[in-house]
Amino acid sequence: MTFYELEKECKKRRFKVIVLLILILLFIAGLVFYFQKKPFMKKQISKKIEHKKTIKKKVNQLLPIIDLNITQEHKKNIKPKITKKNIIQSTNIPSFKTCLNLAKSYFEKKDYKNALKWAKLANKQDKKNPMPWIISAKALYKLGKKQEAIRLLKIYDTYYNNKEIKNLIKDFNEK
Repeated sequence: MTFYELEKECKKRRFKVIVLLILILLFIAGLVFYFQKKPFMKKQISKKIEHKKTIKKKVNQLLPIIDLNITQEHKKNIKPKITKKNIIQSTNIPSFKTCLNLAKSYFEKKDYKNALKWAKLANKQDKKNPMPWIISAKALYKLGKKQEAIRLLKIYDTYYNNKEIKNLIKDFNEK
């Protein structure tokens, strides 16, 4: 064998050794990552389970829904329309109309905390409708949270530009 052949053979062996070392390092790094990720994944899964449990508790608190002056005869005559909204709302969350009517009735009874609660639920279902926003703002105002009420109305006004909302902002600022 000549010197050049020996040198080529030596370079090939060095290359093979370097490739082998890189593969071993990658394998070790993969093992370390795998065993470190496993407890992290368990923590994430347990957090998700806890979050689902808290959501179920909140939904269960909303289950006793008041039927708003609907008699049993009216219930029998009403045929439910199956829509995407109905399917989404079939998780025991009251309809938009129910939430809004409850918010209005609580506001009229001067129970502003419950009015605020039901207005927020109505708002979650239809953000474009100004009535839940107005009831929420008025309830906040009555609870002594004037700045928060104004801020809430300004948020709605930036997206939907409503005259009634603008007038209410002016009224709150003047008082």
